[in-house]
Amino acid sequence: HGYCSHYNDAGVVCQVPGVPVDKVTSVRLVMPSGITNTSDSDTIAQGRVEIEFMGIWGTICDDYWDIYDGNVICRMLGFTSAVRVDRYSVFGQGLGPIWMDDVQCQGNESNIADCTFPGWAENNCGHYEDAGVVCQSSHSGDPVRLVGGASSLEGRVEIQHNGVWGTVCDDNWSDTDATIVCEQLGFHGAQGFATFGWQFGAGDFNMPILMDEVNCTGAEHYLSDCPFDGWNTHDCSHYEDAGVICQASNFEYPVRLYNGQKSSEGTVEVYDNTQEKWGMICDYLWDLSDANVVCRMLGYEGAIQAPAGSYFGADSIAFYATYISCQGSESQIEDCPGFLIYKQYAGSCPSTHAAGVKCLELTNGPPPIRLIDGETSHDGRVEIYIQDQWGTICDDLWSLADAVVVCKQLGYPTALDYHKFAHFGSGVGPIWMDDVQCVGDETSIGQCKFQGWSIHDCLHYEDAGVTCAPVEFSTPIYPIRLVTDKDNSTHNSSLYYGRVEIKNGTASDLPWGTVCDEGWGIEDANIACKQLGFEGASLALTSAFYNAPADTPILLDEVLCLGDEEALSQCHHRDWGLHGYCSHYNDAGVVCQVPGVPVDK
Repeated sequence: HGYCSHYNDAGVVCQVPGVPVDKVTSVRLVMPSGITNTSDSDTIAQGRVEIEFMGIWGTICDDYWDIYDGNVICRMLGFTSAVRVDRYSVFGQGLGPIWMDDVQCQGNESNIADCTFPGWAENNCGHYEDAGVVCQSSHSGDPVRLVGGASSLEGRVEIQHNGVWGTVCDDNWSDTDATIVCEQLGFHGAQGFATFGWQFGAGDFNMPILMDEVNCTGAEHYLSDCPFDGWNTHDCSHYEDAGVICQASNFEYPVRLYNGQKSSEGTVEVYDNTQEKWGMICDYLWDLSDANVVCRMLGYEGAIQAPAGSYFGADSIAFYATYISCQGSESQIEDCPGFLIYKQYAGSCPSTHAAGVKCLELTNGPPPIRLIDGETSHDGRVEIYIQDQWGTICDDLWSLADAVVVCKQLGYPTALDYHKFAHFGSGVGPIWMDDVQCVGDETSIGQCKFQGWSIHDCLHYEDAGVTCAPVEFSTPIYPIRLVTDKDNSTHNSSLYYGRVEIKNGTASDLPWGTVCDEGWGIEDANIACKQLGFEGASLALTSAFYNAPADTPILLDEVLCLGDEEALSQCHHRDWGLHGYCSHYNDAGVVCQVPGVPVDK
């Protein structure tokens, strides 16, 4: 057979009546964990592209894969378009045939099979080249504005539909409807109050009444998304024009954004309640820490940029503050050093020095993450997708708890290890996160405590990585015991204190091993004591109160229990036998709760 190997094994697909041979009958997007992700929400989906051809699921090779191809896939799934395409099995490697290669779509095809490609199953690829896509709806609501009020926070509601501005009738108008208007106008977190009976004046006689019987649920992003009778359908006159008063926030000095391309960016303006007017912030000392505070006040996750130099232009109002120097953790701008101290100097700030922000929008869920350059689909360098750009995470304070959150976000059951110093190679692009400190029960890495988006003191040789447990990983209950001496002779079941020892399995001939005290705390001790039949733990002992013989293996390190486990082996931990710099001087122990034994004397 010449130069053949089993990589050259031949196969067939036989003709079956009723099975089409020229169309892709189904499309799905699959995440690395194997979870089908065709519609996480009504706005976004992402994953490895898999197509069903002749009843058999397979993948598409990424040669020539581009946004036009992605658009066709996304429309087949019911989405408007693709926001990006991915190559090199970003969403993990698939199984089965690679059905298509060198796909070249015009972008207007209704089925991926209508695009140009060499032929079914004709490829020179491996599954490490499986194509991926991120789909998103490009829906945006009809613009709204407030007219006739004393400030931009109040007025008659007007909405533009098909290029024509009109009013909204106040039949069934409510605070919920008003709050949606405020949110759409960029007053994030504001409470809207409905007004009735043309409180802010009646619309122009020739202006249409475009909406009536509006009934928002509160979940909408735009007024035009709310249920209503239909465009131009009403039984009203302009004496019933609806209005809104937006209570900007509970902050003493509310903020808003001016002149951005979208509501999440713009020149920063602060409202002075005492003078009842808005003012800009001078960009002297302005940086990402200041921008983070402003964005969080507006309800965003944080800031990704802090543009200075009147990047978004300057409003015709005066400057209110200058020399602001936030740490980044403040809950409101007035808590930042310099906000009021240097207020008197703001008037001398040139109009070319207005401070701005670009806030991080997470309206479609947490930012996507991926693992890159690992040996398998469940290990690699951690990368996170922010504002259309992949970036890395710095390894400062990087721990098992952080790795657990990453792995669970990707659909894996837990993490087996975490890695520092670019273990999987150095990444490129921005370093989005630093000093990440997860508890371990967060559902996404963005929920963990960290410095702020793109705030770091790192280089790419510090890129963080993880090793996740495979999908089929199980967490059985393995036995533990307490020991109080070095020769392991004292370990009877009546002990309520001692060194914790565990087996990596249930077989009687397996050796007992110890637990390293890195990260060992009362939550972990509680699980150990409950597994032994006690109510819980009184103390979590560290620094080897009862250290083991030198030849005893150290089986667990960085144990992370969340409180709902039945056994210590079910807690998150580094893979069995991995223990970094631990020795038996770091053996972990417990004192379990016993009735009648005082815990405070």
